[in-house]
Amino acid sequence: MATTQLTPTFTTTVTPVNLTTALVAATSTLQFANTGQQLLYFVVGATPSTASVLVGATVLGQAVTSFSEVLPVSASSILGPFPSACDQPGGTYQVQVTLSAITAISVCLIQLVPTN
Repeated sequence: MATTQLTPTFTTTVTPVNLTTALVAATSTLQFANTGQQLLYFVVGATPSTASVLVGATVLGQAVTSFSEVLPVSASSILGPFPSACDQPGGTYQVQVTLSAITAISVCLIQLVPTN
């Protein structure tokens, strides 16, 4: 299972970013450092996929079920922002998202920077 470590593309409401230049081919597992301000932007081709966010937190010592979002064909989808409960154990603040299919799917990690 291939893992891609995503780095955010920073954007503001004043200077938006061209998302098509920030897209990378998706792998079966996506991972990034979570600040609670990021969004995953997906562009899906002819094959649908399901994105599952692995929840790192536990409740009374019990694992919490991952939550999933269907990424429809021939469409763009946004997933996020991600609460700290999605961070994986180990203190690295990493969020992990798995995809059920990766054919013709591109993704980028966007982080909105507040402007004063």
